[in-house]
Formats: sequence, structure tokens, C-alpha cells
Amino acid sequence: MSIESMEFKKFPNNSQENETLLTDEMYQENLCKLAERIFVNENFIGKGNTADVFSVPEMTNVCCKKLNHSDIKPINSLEEEAEYLDKLSGISEKVLVPTPVVTIEVVKKVEKKNLRGEMVFVNVRESALLMKEIDGVSIEDILEGRVQNPAEFLEHLNVEEFFSELGNFIDTMNEQGIHHRDLHPGNIMIERGTLKPVVIDFGHAAKKYGDEDIYKQNVFKRDFDGRMKEVVETFISDKQRVEQAKIKILDEVKVLTLNR
Repeated sequence: MSIESMEFKKFPNNSQENETLLTDEMYQENLCKLAERIFVNENFIGKGNTADVFSVPEMTNVCCKKLNHSDIKPINSLEEEAEYLDKLSGISEKVLVPTPVVTIEVVKKVEKKNLRGEMVFVNVRESALLMKEIDGVSIEDILEGRVQNPAEFLEHLNVEEFFSELGNFIDTMNEQGIHHRDLHPGNIMIERGTLKPVVIDFGHAAKKYGDEDIYKQNVFKRDFDGRMKEVVETFISDKQRVEQAKIKILDEVKVLTLNR
């Protein structure tokens, strides 16, 4: 694999502790060095429906999100997602979102088989979002038994306060016209130590304009014959999602209490 070209966009809320944030020239030079490693899928952390996350050892407390080419596609590009994160960073001291550092888009040359089975070089476009890494676990991880010691997060968690602060954050976010639209338990995290709520993955977020129904959207999907067809996709509201997650985590706390 070789990188043919690269574009990047920095964000004003990025971390000043990273040495790559000195000048645009140095930033690009250092990112060029990182890109070879970023786009070969090293240092895997976790997998989502539409993207995978990797650590970036060369940058302090930074992780990298890349689309994983699954059949489920996010509505937003990684740059659009970073724009939402940038707008929401700092709107609440009690609820966190990942802080975007930079988005990178590259054209890389890779070797693939063509229809005749011959190995040929083709150009492939890929993008990545580098953001501040969150130290915590998702509610889904707890519910699915993927957390080694759930008591670390649940034993001292004030569930009512946790979801009240999350609800306030959603109200503020929605007042700004931003709706997450994919707030399932996998996208709600609990930060280690502080036990603060963390909202992640704004790949399906949207900005509301006027009286439009933000939870309905026309999208193109393939039917059983492989043809593209326009359908109406309906999303569950952010508030409904939070209430569903609250009920599930309350049940988990009860089980933990009974097992003491």
C-alpha cells in the first residue's frame, strides 16, 4: 500500500498536548508519517456497526475511527461527524462527547484482483477521524457481559442522576437543532472514575430545520434484487432511547445488588 494524496482538517478544540499541533506544515508532515500506520488497521480497540476504532500510540490519549466498509452505512461522513462533535464539545460539564482532533482523507494505491483474476493496482479513497480517547465502557458492553468488573461502574453509579444529566444534555443539544438519532446503549458510555455519561458516534446525527420531522428521512437502499430503492427510514427519538437504556441499566443494578 502507498498513499498517493492526503487532505486533513484540524478542529479548534483539539488537544494542545500533542506535539503535532504546532504549524500546518509540521502537522501535515507528521500526519503523513502516521497515515501509513493509521490506514493499515493496526492497534485495534473496538468494532461498531459502521466503523472500527484503533489506538494511535504516537499521539497522547488519541484514538482513530475508520469506516469498516460494512453493508450498514452511516449517513454522515467522518468530517461531518467531527463537525457535530466540535459543536457539542464543552456544552456540558456533566456529559462528555469525544473531542475531535483532525480528520484525514487519503487516496491510497492497493493491489487487488480484477475480474480476470489478475493482480492490479487501484486507487482507493479512505478517511479517518482522530479524536480524544474516552476511558470507559458502553452500557451495551455492561448489559452484554463484556465488562470484566461491572461493579466498578455500577456499584457507585447514581442511575437517576446519570440519566437526568443525559436528558439535560439531549435537551440542550436538541435546542441547538442537533439530533443524535442512534442513541442505543452501545453509544452511551460511562467514563471510568468520574462515572459521567459519554455520548459517542454521531454518524446518523442530523440538524433540524423548521418543522421537518427529523426522525424520518428518505434514504436509498438495495432491495432483494440488488436495485437501489428510495425508502423512508424512521429513527427512535433521542429521549425514547435514553429511557429505554435507563430501564435496562436499572435492571442490571438490581441483579448486581441481589448477587452481593
